Amino acid sequence: NWDANHPWDKLGEIGKNHGLIWGGDFKKFKDKPHFQAKTNLTLEQCRKFFENGGLAEVFKNVKIL
Repeated sequence: NWDANHPWDKLGEIGKNHGLIWGGDFKKFKDKPHFQAKTNLTLEQCRKFFENGGLAEVFKNVKIL
């Protein structure tokens, strides 16, 4: 939902209070519907795990911070 009238700022505040990264804080492109968890893996590490065992391998090695 990209509706500008949607309460994205309130939802962003709630998500950040639960440890999520919110797309509304992105510098170049404000992606207010976007939330993601902080993890212990870099993108390169995720790619290697995925290449070696698919998503199951990624999920086996990821830790939510």
